[in-house]
Amino acid sequence: MTLKVRIQVPKNSGPYEAKVEQTGGAAPAVLEPGDEMEMYVHSGNEIKVTEVPLGTKANASAS
Repeated sequence: MTLKVRIQVPKNSGPYEAKVEQTGGAAPAVLEPGDEMEMYVHSGNEIKVTEVPLGTKANASAS
């Protein structure tokens, strides 16, 4: 079975971003307030969403 999942970070969600990871080799993504993403999750894979400090996405792209 494959599921299509949408993850949204509300614009007024506070001073944090969301780090989204999936088992199975997909690269992690960091979502800022107002961002959203869709992903396909296959049987046996797991999604992990972690709160990270605001600015994590900007710091990663500046490196």
